[in-house]
Amino acid sequence: MKTSYRSFLSRFSVAAILLPAFLVACADNSQPQNEKLESHSSPQVSFVDNLQTLCGKTLTGAVVSQDPQDVDWRAEALTVGPIDCTEMGAVMPLAVGEDKSRVWTISKQENGLKLSHAHTLKDGSPDPVTAYGGTTEDIGTATKQHFPADNYSKTLFATHGLDASVTNVWSLEIIPNKIFAYELNREGRHFRAEFDLAAQNSH
Repeated sequence: MKTSYRSFLSRFSVAAILLPAFLVACADNSQPQNEKLESHSSPQVSFVDNLQTLCGKTLTGAVVSQDPQDVDWRAEALTVGPIDCTEMGAVMPLAVGEDKSRVWTISKQENGLKLSHAHTLKDGSPDPVTAYGGTTEDIGTATKQHFPADNYSKTLFATHGLDASVTNVWSLEIIPNKIFAYELNREGRHFRAEFDLAAQNSH
């Protein structure tokens, strides 16, 4: 009986020593994970918050990059809006002069943010190359997010002979009260359009 009691005390003492250490270890392991989750979500949440300050507004802008293939777009005024905001993001109709066939959609996804492009033909039917875009692969910043072409887009581009476009990376930038910008980049290609938020906010 004494041996059994001593054995019980021994086991109890070991448990009493190990339990606090176990709890501390659990706390140490869980805290960085929580911080990691917050650090991964916060810049994108802040980016969407910045974007939604434009709800209901119509922005005017222009192409500021100098690639020769954009000469026609540089000659046109660009208009984005009215910008329609939802809980999931924003819908941004784009007009290039009188051409209102394009819409950008930014939406929240489980794994980040998604940018999608919708194109229509003159009769209002979907363009054969439409609904393309990409999803963020990193957390970005509160003012800029990058969207590499997703698998659907790569397949779509390849199907329509647009092989160079499979490496597209689109970017959106918003500097509150200054500019909203849309970019397209790939090797040998740079497109950037800027919209003046300072002028918008002065009205």
